[in-house]
Amino acid sequence: MKSEDGILDPEHIADAYWMLHAQPRDAWTHELDLRPWSEKF
Repeated sequence: MKSEDGILDPEHIADAYWMLHAQPRDAWTHELDLRPWSEKF
């Protein structure tokens, strides 16, 4: 089982997707990586 730090909050995921939807047309992204801060790269 992952600790709470390793699990993404569904509300935060929804916020990120809303940000993608509402971004301005003159400066936007079409790709977004959502990762817990504790992930090792």
